[in-house]
Amino acid sequence: MKRMRRSTLTSILITFLIIFSAKSLAKCITPTDGMKITENTKFCSDTYDLFKGITIEKSNIELDCNQAILRGAKTGAGIKIKNAKNITVKNCNIATYDIAIVMNKVLFSSIINNNFVKNRIGIRALESYENKIEGNNDKSSYKAASMVNSKFNLIIFNNKNIEGSFCAENICNKYKDINPCIHDDFYCSPKCTPETDSDCREKIARKENSTIKNNKTKLRKEKIKKTKTEEVKENIKEIKKNNKENKKENEKRKRNIDLKIKILIYLTTYLITFILLKKRK
Repeated sequence: MKRMRRSTLTSILITFLIIFSAKSLAKCITPTDGMKITENTKFCSDTYDLFKGITIEKSNIELDCNQAILRGAKTGAGIKIKNAKNITVKNCNIATYDIAIVMNKVLFSSIINNNFVKNRIGIRALESYENKIEGNNDKSSYKAASMVNSKFNLIIFNNKNIEGSFCAENICNKYKDINPCIHDDFYCSPKCTPETDSDCREKIARKENSTIKNNKTKLRKEKIKKTKTEEVKENIKEIKKNNKENKKENEKRKRNIDLKIKILIYLTTYLITFILLKKRK
């Protein structure tokens, strides 16, 4: 009897572990060509021909390729990140694209532990600031990294050093401190203040102007709403007044009609009485 119970419990435990493992494995997804990622995503480990690549256009997202291979046709980009911040892309093998990863107006993001193979360029950043690109391996045909109007990024590859004029405004090849608070460079870092970076004054001024504009719009809407409310109240007041006057007029007419009817009844009664009296005579 005890053996049967133990056997039953063991079977239940094994079944539970199988179900749990199946659910864990089911968390990964198969990427599709041209897909847009809008939430934390993990790819199933396999090789995928994604000639249009994939796109991330929303902030606060982690993409874990789970060692999947994303393969292109020597054109476009494997992964495109646009107008976003706090993005993490990791464990991707990106091969045979023109550019493995393109970052366009990206802030405070991490590109880590990826492999770029047989692309023309590994990573290209456009107007992107304060990102971490580290722990990656690159075997691109032209260059590992390209930075255009991008500053204060950390760029360290495992298998090579990079060179370029952009290294003067970014951290290349080894860790070091860099000050993002620079006057008149059209960028205000959260680490800076209006005193340390004049661009932050403009940012604050734009924010204040936007707040003033929004407040004016809000006041205008409230005024319009108030005016409409007052108009409705006035209309209701006028309707009540008209109803009251109409009621008085109707009562007056009713009284006049009642008086006429009474007079008519009196006259009729008088005539009938007169006629009857005359006949008797």
